[in-house]
Amino acid sequence: MVPVLPPPCRKANRRIRVSLRLEHWPTADQEAWCALFTTGDMFDEKGPGAHLADRTRTSLENVYGRWLAFLVRTEPHGLDEALGERITRERIVSFAHHLAETNIATSVAGQLRFLRGALRLLAADQDWAWLLTIAKRIEARAERRSKRHRLRTSDELFALGFQLMQEGEVPLEDGRITKQAALTYRDGLIIALLAVAPMRRRNLAGRTLGQHLQRVGGSWIVMLKASETKNRRALGYSLPARLGSAL
Repeated sequence: MVPVLPPPCRKANRRIRVSLRLEHWPTADQEAWCALFTTGDMFDEKGPGAHLADRTRTSLENVYGRWLAFLVRTEPHGLDEALGERITRERIVSFAHHLAETNIATSVAGQLRFLRGALRLLAADQDWAWLLTIAKRIEARAERRSKRHRLRTSDELFALGFQLMQEGEVPLEDGRITKQAALTYRDGLIIALLAVAPMRRRNLAGRTLGQHLQRVGGSWIVMLKASETKNRRALGYSLPARLGSAL
């Protein structure tokens, strides 16, 4: 089966912003977007997107901003059209090929799904099923890349973490630990921690002593509140004594 989109032809330049910031959107789009997330007391009507998690809202905003940025570069006159009218099949096809220059097909399909999610909120009176069909067609014909050869067991990662921590404790410079040694130890500690307490990067970066990292007796426990997990379930991990000593 022939893929719908060609493979990426260039690497994305991470230093260049590809999504139009909210404050640079057309005024009508800005107002419609902000209205989606309005909240109030029990007597006020909430916006249709008020229930969405911050991360989901950010993803939708970034993809819609990227769609607007694409129009700015290719068909700036399209921004003068009504929000729902400027979304045509021809433009979506061009947008998909634009995304495919730096993204694999499954990633392109994912971004089209998020764009549809944004449009279902911004123009709820229109039928966006055709956009989902395009995304599904791209996914169905995407070339699958096996990652099995890259998989590592938790035991391997745990061992690697302690190997790096041991390497970080070795080099000394004028009686002090060098910066590189400290970074090596830190990386090893993170790898070992994630091997026994898997979590998203955002959760890892937000760990704080006493709240997310708690010491109970002689053991360390990692706590994740329901509001911090993707499935809205609180999680708790009891760390092995060896890892507790490293902490």
